[in-house]
Amino acid sequence: LDGAMGTNLLAAGMPQRVCAEAWTLENPQVVLDLQRAYVEAGSQIIYAPTFGANRNMLKKHKLDEKIQQMNEVLVIIPAYNEEANIGRVAENLIRNYPELDYVIVNDGSADRTAEICRENGYCLLDLPVNLGLAGAFQAGMKYADRKGYRFAVQFDGDGQHRAEFIGPMREKMEEGYNIVIASRFVTEKKPHSMRMLGSRIIAAAIRLSSGASIADPTSGMRMYDRRMIHLFANQINYPPEPDTVSWLVKNGAKVAEVQAVMDERTGGVSYLTPMNAVRYMTRTLISILFIQSFRVKEKLKGASS
Repeated sequence: LDGAMGTNLLAAGMPQRVCAEAWTLENPQVVLDLQRAYVEAGSQIIYAPTFGANRNMLKKHKLDEKIQQMNEVLVIIPAYNEEANIGRVAENLIRNYPELDYVIVNDGSADRTAEICRENGYCLLDLPVNLGLAGAFQAGMKYADRKGYRFAVQFDGDGQHRAEFIGPMREKMEEGYNIVIASRFVTEKKPHSMRMLGSRIIAAAIRLSSGASIADPTSGMRMYDRRMIHLFANQINYPPEPDTVSWLVKNGAKVAEVQAVMDERTGGVSYLTPMNAVRYMTRTLISILFIQSFRVKEKLKGASS
């Protein structure tokens, strides 16, 4: 494939005498379409196009710093019965954020989530049974740990999270934080509603138990550093929820927030029905205020204090 890739890219519209690496980063779908065509023609092994991808050529085209940023961030997408959304979520990452690696963790879905991922060649961890969010997220963190990623992002498979905020989250991480939360309420005011009342109560409980002020504790979009990746992958089996964040803060983790916007779910059925939302808030509060006292303290070596 590598030998014929240049010819195919030119035929697909790549101009003469441009940096092929920069052009393919800007037009990832062209490469994906060509690779799929090779698979459909019977290829069993496909090499990525490399061309002049050596340090001198990359520096010439001012891509050396960008390459250093690539392969550092893994987007972990736990998915349970997300056939209505998973294709849109994956395609948005592939087309618009090719510098980000991702893995979809199919959590024993009963619908076509896994089938859709296989049909489209998405990066997939396919769990044979439903483990719940804690197990699916831990599977993704184990993948990130073994692959050596520097940062991992918890990212919903329902389309509510926006990948455009991963960049600002990563920049915030460079200030020395262990966890950065994509928050709806750093610069925006929290609306007055029953759902936000629950968020306020959970935030107050976290502040009371750990001393940390977190404006949007229920946000499910969080970035974790290398130390947190190793911890979730090998040492703790807690779900990535507000009570766990509170526990991590009490054990020395440093947490920050960046302003973000969340979209509404456009397909499928949300787990958080009104009754489930009440159960979730009650369980979270009990965990933060009482159960955490009985959890084993974990010395977060290397974590900021």
